[in-house]
Amino acid sequence: MTLYRQLIAAVTLLFTLLYGVSIVTGVSQTRDLLDQQMQVHARDTATSVALSMTQAAQQQDLATLDTMFNAVSDSGYFSRMVYRDLEGKVLLERSFVVSAVGVPQWFIDKIPLSSPKGVAEVSSGWLRLGTLTVTSHPGEAYKKLWHTTEQQLSIFALVTFLVCLVAFFALRVLLRPLSDVEAQAEEIASQQFVTVKKLPRTRELRRVVETMNRMSEQLKSIFEQQLSQIEYLQEQSLRDPVTGLSSRMDFDTRSASLLREERGELSGALMILTVSNMQQVNGKEGRAGGNKVLKAIGEQLQELLVSYPHSIASRRQGPEITLFVPHIIEAEGRELADKVFDTTRQIQWHHWSDVSLVIHMGYSYARSIDDIGNLLSEADIALYRAKENTESCWKSLDEAEQEQALPVLSASTDEWRKILNRAIEEQSIVLHYQPIYSADSKLVAYESYARLPSGNELISAGVFIPMAERFGLVADFDRLVLQTLARQKKEFPKDVYFCANLSLASIQDEGFREWLDQFLKENHSLSKRLVVELSEYAMQVNEQHVRDFSALLLRHNASLAIDHFGLESSAFGYLGSLPLHHIKIHHSFVHNLDSNQDNHFYVQSLVQVARSRNLQLMAEGIERQEEWDTLRELGLDAGQGYLLGRPSEKPVA
Repeated sequence: MTLYRQLIAAVTLLFTLLYGVSIVTGVSQTRDLLDQQMQVHARDTATSVALSMTQAAQQQDLATLDTMFNAVSDSGYFSRMVYRDLEGKVLLERSFVVSAVGVPQWFIDKIPLSSPKGVAEVSSGWLRLGTLTVTSHPGEAYKKLWHTTEQQLSIFALVTFLVCLVAFFALRVLLRPLSDVEAQAEEIASQQFVTVKKLPRTRELRRVVETMNRMSEQLKSIFEQQLSQIEYLQEQSLRDPVTGLSSRMDFDTRSASLLREERGELSGALMILTVSNMQQVNGKEGRAGGNKVLKAIGEQLQELLVSYPHSIASRRQGPEITLFVPHIIEAEGRELADKVFDTTRQIQWHHWSDVSLVIHMGYSYARSIDDIGNLLSEADIALYRAKENTESCWKSLDEAEQEQALPVLSASTDEWRKILNRAIEEQSIVLHYQPIYSADSKLVAYESYARLPSGNELISAGVFIPMAERFGLVADFDRLVLQTLARQKKEFPKDVYFCANLSLASIQDEGFREWLDQFLKENHSLSKRLVVELSEYAMQVNEQHVRDFSALLLRHNASLAIDHFGLESSAFGYLGSLPLHHIKIHHSFVHNLDSNQDNHFYVQSLVQVARSRNLQLMAEGIERQEEWDTLRELGLDAGQGYLLGRPSEKPVA
């Protein structure tokens, strides 16, 4: 029971006790008074009647006496009248039927009243004729007593109602600070560290609110310190401090992770560019001036690569910068290479009129990458050839067509558009499901992966989704994924949920959101088991759209999660305000986790943050038993990877 109801009940009980005592006391006093009145009334009536019946008694006129007795009975206050002679012989006796109409029997039983008697002598002068006894009847007294009690009860009910009504509004005002504190506690439990601005006037409540505000501020400070520490660690291990680009270690780890994820279906372009006359730049400006040039190049490249969310730009050594852009067709790769080269060579610096920057770049492209190292070697050879020129230029070293490559991978832009439109019209999409296991090896979920049929082969989403995004068709494919999932959910255990990756373009599409709202309404059995995963990149690009999308999911009991967590260098503050089902650590942090102390400490810090925010922490890309054992030791909730189960069309327990 709430405190508010308890106080109302206490007020009602208090008034009940007070009025109960008052009524009992009043009834008792009224009963005593009525007893006295009946006794006096009986005595006076006996005296009065005795005087009136003197003559009739002297003449022994019993008929007249009987008439007189009947007249007295009409009052209803007496139950019996007896006239006796001096020897005690009954000369005349009358009993009258008198009732207490309208008085409950339980009231009569609980409050007994006496029947007092009045005795008077009947005489004529000094001659005694007999005695008259009049016995009162309590019926009328009971009526008066019951009427008085009814009035008191009515007044009590009215006063109690008015008091409760006043207390209702008064307590709402007085206890409003407690409601604010309760809401604040709920917000804190949901990792929303809010404070109550309006302090109550009541001293005790004011102290409670002030204490809760201090606790909220302290918890917020502790959490922000944790996030700052993680962000600092991430910045130190993943970012080059001069250019703001990825470090060499981050480039190697992420590119290798992409290759493992796509399993031979990864295409992409790789560029290595360098400022060949960096020594001259340093000679003019010193090392600080050279760093400014590299920083300007890094900023320009990051701005240029915004349209390629999966791209990796890294400073590998000295003035050399490496760019890897996956999931890109050959023609677009060359076009991008031209933009990169033109952008960097046009960068101006303090002494550009005396010493212009000499930019050399090597370029390589592969339709199916087996080894990132080979692509780097080819781009390096192309760079070496470019350096043979004293002027800025770039050279390419393209990979020859491979027999094993799928024919569709070498398709032109127009051919890709036709392939994707045909797939949408025919709804020819296949879903593969990878199991997700908890730390205690219990199956908890499946993550769905889209595949596009091409002859006897299946093209992974990593290949065709980037093309769909370029043609504005990705929302159509996301619809297909959810519709297929709705049809196939019956084939899976009922106690597991489904993770489905949606693109940022889809959640920004108003038409898709309206469709999803209706779809989830019509597929309630799926929505309550659905967890939509968005990449961390989505939070960096458009956080408000993500929040609005999260609200849409919550309306239908679906959930939101962050996938590929840890890749972006954005602040993690949204973990405290966005209702998330889980966050999933990118597989680049999982690879060789058992021997990588930096990643070990980073994941351990994430575990602490997740625990403080009541979030599930998962990991992807688990391929070795040592990695899985380390993750469980660190306290992760669940994980997925080829070690635990490969994606397949049928559920794998």
